[in-house]
Amino acid sequence: MNIEQKIEDILIRLERIEKFVFSEEKEFKDIQFKKVDFDLGERAFMNQYVRNISGHECFAWIVAYLTKGEIDKAVNISQITEVWNRGYGILGKKYRSMFATRCKDNGWVDNKDRNKNLYILKKKWKEIMKENE
Repeated sequence: MNIEQKIEDILIRLERIEKFVFSEEKEFKDIQFKKVDFDLGERAFMNQYVRNISGHECFAWIVAYLTKGEIDKAVNISQITEVWNRGYGILGKKYRSMFATRCKDNGWVDNKDRNKNLYILKKKWKEIMKENE
């Protein structure tokens, strides 16, 4: 492959990336995400997916684990903090309420029916799978 062909290939890929990044609607179905094994035990799940990431990403992963990835299924904050505390050795950080706030800011989770104790997983949570590959 000569240099002109390489440049042409790069320009084609760049055009596809720009089309996705600057488009009005982003369809997550077009993005390839890794398959998540929600059948793993709690600690194994944390070791596999939640280790060495930011606190708000940990929060989203724990909500995903508790809901088995089901969008709009409610989980209580007490369940989230219990799982967090049991996995403290893996997570390496204490739970802070700001993690939930940052998750909501990113559109990964939300409160169910404006109840501050119930969280639901949103479709955008899958963004963290792409960020951490």
